[in-house]
Amino acid sequence: MLGRSLSYTGKDFLAITEEITKYMTEFLPEITDASQANPGRLLANLFGGIIDVLNYSTDINFIESLWGVSQQRKNLINQAKGIPWAYPGPSAASTDLNFTQIGSITQIPRYLVCTTNDSPPKKFVTIDSGTVVSGSVTVAAVEGERVVEEILTSSASGALNQTYSLSQTLAPYQFVSVLVGGIPWTKQSLTLFESAADDTHFICIPDPDDPNITQVRFGNNEFGLSPAAGSQITVSYIRSSGESGNVPRNSITKIVGPINGSFTVNNPEGAGGGSDGPDVETIRGQAPWIAQTFYRAVNEQDYLAYAVSIPGVFDAAIATIVGSIYSLYIVPDGGGRASNTLIDAVTTGLDQIKMIGSQVTVAPTEIADLLIAAKIYTRTTDIPRATVRQKVIDAILSALDYRNIEIGEAFKVGELSKIILDIDNGQLVQAVNFSQLTRIPRVVQSDVSAPSMQGAVEVNATAGYNDWIVSQLSSTTFAVAKDGAVVGSPGNVGEEYTTSGGEITFTLGTPTETLPSSSVWSFSTSKYSGNIKVGTGEVPIILNLGQVQVDVFYPGEGTPFE
Repeated sequence: MLGRSLSYTGKDFLAITEEITKYMTEFLPEITDASQANPGRLLANLFGGIIDVLNYSTDINFIESLWGVSQQRKNLINQAKGIPWAYPGPSAASTDLNFTQIGSITQIPRYLVCTTNDSPPKKFVTIDSGTVVSGSVTVAAVEGERVVEEILTSSASGALNQTYSLSQTLAPYQFVSVLVGGIPWTKQSLTLFESAADDTHFICIPDPDDPNITQVRFGNNEFGLSPAAGSQITVSYIRSSGESGNVPRNSITKIVGPINGSFTVNNPEGAGGGSDGPDVETIRGQAPWIAQTFYRAVNEQDYLAYAVSIPGVFDAAIATIVGSIYSLYIVPDGGGRASNTLIDAVTTGLDQIKMIGSQVTVAPTEIADLLIAAKIYTRTTDIPRATVRQKVIDAILSALDYRNIEIGEAFKVGELSKIILDIDNGQLVQAVNFSQLTRIPRVVQSDVSAPSMQGAVEVNATAGYNDWIVSQLSSTTFAVAKDGAVVGSPGNVGEEYTTSGGEITFTLGTPTETLPSSSVWSFSTSKYSGNIKVGTGEVPIILNLGQVQVDVFYPGEGTPFE
């Protein structure tokens, strides 16, 4: 019998080892002493280490079995299957490529490979073909490399629920296609529960041990057909880079091929929507929300819940137009403007869950491009002006990061001031004065073939929250109206024009251009300095670092708010 009781409360290595040492000393005092080299002490440390590892493993397994505290993505994904919730998988960045014709060839083929100009380059592949019209054509493309007819098995087992893993990681489910015995099978978006026994259907699911690996699963002859024994199964897909495939505008400039003829290529908008798949916190937040909808959209919140669960979508906002007619605006992973490919994917997904009679129009968020000029008054002279300036610019850009803003939410001067004042825990900036904080008007013209504004419309100090319309009077003159009322004298094509109240300055077209009949240019302005109004479906952003001007003043140099 034991001469003393053991404690079961100490679960760390030192406590366990001490408990074992006391126990051994009681029965075997001659072999256990304070020396670490003593065999008894060595055994105590060995047993203590083993028990500590076992305790740790037990604790971790218990923690990972709890939805609210689990930290491993694969465990959350497996738990979410019972909600039910289908893991959406990774997504490839997508964008629209603009091809300009140089030679006589007029066709852009599907699966043409283009790359960025950096090292190593990111590869993009066109997913549509296109025909050149008026010297150029725009074609949808996604980031990644094509894998064509990879053999999953040369001889299917014929078993129920056959499951095979793709050899490459980060394969978006959207672009997976399967041949069984050379015959195409149809991918289902969520489950096989709505498939008939003889339907040649399959689904994509994550590998239970590594969500970055995509698996193809077939039916059980009750819900979807099982591939016959001996069948060869091949798969084609796109291997993406996930999140790292989100590249900026004007970065895709090289054509690799295959193509006949000479073209130049560019991406006018950044590639966005690339994702490695939802992380732990996203899964924890999304899965219960989606499960409550039962994959059916009845109200605005249902549409939002489903939209943000679609691979490549970071955020969404919805507005009711009338009754069951909605407009849904999306922000892609990586920020920027959502591509037509991502918009089509969201539209297709919502069409599967919306109620009969409902109508949802999916659109990218529009950009409220800001112009900011700030005077920064520091607390010290110890930090170089260039360093202070960069810290302030970084703080402004962080405040405007797509992950930190809400769609359609006004951009407030007070909040931006607080962010700048909090730099370095409030020890750097004493005061901030915005000499200019306004949005650069986004001009919409009724005739895309008409002359455009040369550069951005300049917003001056007297501008307010106004709606402006520039309308054609003759082939070389135009009229300007503010909030429906004509202001000032007519302007001339190709000449700088400033309104009579001095609110805006712009140049329409060049001196050699003419204005088509009934052509109209419209835009809105906000105040020269103040909170920036952002419309439904708009997000504030800085498109060019030249639009952020920061002047730094040390103590004693100038007066804040002068």
